[in-house]
Formats: sequence, C-alpha cells, structure tokens
Amino acid sequence: MIRQTAAHVRDFRRQVHGLALACAAAAMLLPAASQAKDIVVSNWGVNLYGVIYAVGVEKGIFKEFGAPVTGAIGAPGGGSVMRAMLANEIKFGEIATSAVMDAQVKDLPIVVIAATARSNDNAWYVRKDSPIKSLKDVIGKKVAYTSPRSITEAFERMIFERAGLDASKITLVAAGGYPQGLTLLETGGVDVAAMAEPLKTRKAASYREVFNAQDNLPLMTAVLAVTTKEYAAKNGDLLRKILAARQKAVQWVYAHPEEAGKIMAKAYNMQEAESVACVQNVVKMKQKLWLEGDIDVSELTPMQRGLALTGVKLDKVDWKKLIDVSYLPADLKAKSKLSK
Repeated sequence: MIRQTAAHVRDFRRQVHGLALACAAAAMLLPAASQAKDIVVSNWGVNLYGVIYAVGVEKGIFKEFGAPVTGAIGAPGGGSVMRAMLANEIKFGEIATSAVMDAQVKDLPIVVIAATARSNDNAWYVRKDSPIKSLKDVIGKKVAYTSPRSITEAFERMIFERAGLDASKITLVAAGGYPQGLTLLETGGVDVAAMAEPLKTRKAASYREVFNAQDNLPLMTAVLAVTTKEYAAKNGDLLRKILAARQKAVQWVYAHPEEAGKIMAKAYNMQEAESVACVQNVVKMKQKLWLEGDIDVSELTPMQRGLALTGVKLDKVDWKKLIDVSYLPADLKAKSKLSK
C-alpha cells in the first residue's frame, strides 16, 4: 500500500473536512432515514482503490441502485482501516487482504462479502545508469519496500522465491513508503525501489523497470470488501445495493477510462493529465486491478504464502468460514470459486 506523504495527508484532511461539512449539511436537510453516508476505503485519495467510489458517486450509480453512499473516508492501510470500518456507521469497508486475515485469526466477527482489487500494478525500478538488467541481478543488492510485513515486502519475497533466488543474499530495506523508496534510490541508499500507481505514471519515465508483480506472481486479491456479521444480518439489502452499484461502477471505469481519470483528478486533487494517463494505463494491464466482486479463493491463498515469508503467521485462516457471497449480484455469486 502507498503510505501517505505530507502533501497527501494535507489533501486527505481537506477532503475529509469537506466530506464532514457536506454530511453535516445533509443532516440538517434530510430526514434521518434517507441521510447519505460515507464508506471506508483503504488509502482513499492515495492509491487507486477509491477511484471506483469517486466514479460511482459522480455518475450517480450508487443513487441509481438506492445505495445511500455519497463519499468515502479512509485510513493509511491495514489494521487502521479495519478499525475505521468497525467504528463507521455503515460497516462496509475495502480492506487489505492481509488485515482481513489478521482479524480472522484474532477472532474478530467479520465477514468477507466481495473481492475488490489486486495490487498487480506494483513494479520495481532502478536508475537508468544501473548495471542491474534483470531479476537475477538483484543478488547482493539492496531492494526497498514500503514497510515491514506489507504487501510490497510479501511480493518481493514471493518473487525471489519463485525465481529461485536466495533472499538471504538480498538486503531488503524498509523505506517507509514508495516516494521514500525513490529518494533512497536517488541517493544510493538502495539499488532497486518499488512503485505502484499513481506514482508510476508520475515517475516511471525517469527510471528503468527491472521486474513487476504482473509477470512474476500468480493472480492475487489484495483488497476485500468486509463487514461485520451483526451488521450483515441486519442490513443485508443495503450491502446488496452497495455491491450491485459498485459492480456497475467498475464496469463503467473500464468502459470510460478517460472520463474516469478526470473524475479521479477532482477526487484525488491530481493533475488531470496524470490521472487520465494513470487510469488508462491500468485499464490496459493484462490483469485487471479493479474487480467486480466475485471471490476466487485461489487468489487468496498465495497471499497467505507471501505474508508467511514476511513472518506473519496466518495458518489458521479459514476462508470458507470467513466468506459469504450471498450479498453479491447473482452473476457474481455464480462466478465465485470458494474452494482451492
């Protein structure tokens, strides 16, 4: 996950403040039963997961399906997003698969109701004058990742393992975030640094890609839609409306990447040309980043292996007990694969 830089944090706070004012105004004008709500999305305004909600709200898709969603709020990632979801009025959130696994091991009463995104936009770069030409050349080198036990660390360790490289001969450096990794790369602190969108669109042309997640890893669902068992039991119809609207929003983004990029620019406080290019780049990827919602357990178990390589013990995760596809649209229920 991309950690928030100081500028991102300021932008994020302005967005949250604006959303709070909007919600306060709505509360004065609307009866309680029809008030619109925000939902929790990991790294809203920083990485690409929230684009679907920005589009769904802007194009009136949530309203069309009767889902009272007018915005999103977020947290930097992992357990902080889980806590934000549990404290939110609408207990629905898009949360990293690693945090979901951890919550299940800790016996939190959560349920997974949709698969929402991959992180296959991750790629690893060197300076253009670097002698590193291929993945095998990273032996004896320093490689940056975001933070300990993060998706980027898990991905790196999985890529090295699958390539038959001895990870003990590669020095992994926790940079604190993708931008910080690039700073280390520029100053010689590391030899290789990771990037993901939208940073890739902004910065990749200044570097040379050596390897990436898309070509070196199996399909893996990195983000899941989660609620609590109690909330699902009482609010099933609302969850179905949100997931149906979200499915249409995903389809709309893939069909209209240029307009989706313009919507992203407004929601994320980005330059329009950059956000349009970012969405267009993602839409062209061989593997889809944004998922409509159907769940494939075979995309979850590899993530367990990756996190195990970072030292996270997740052997007790029981996906069959954790997943409930009954809130998905009928076509997505039929497509879901709940056994390995």
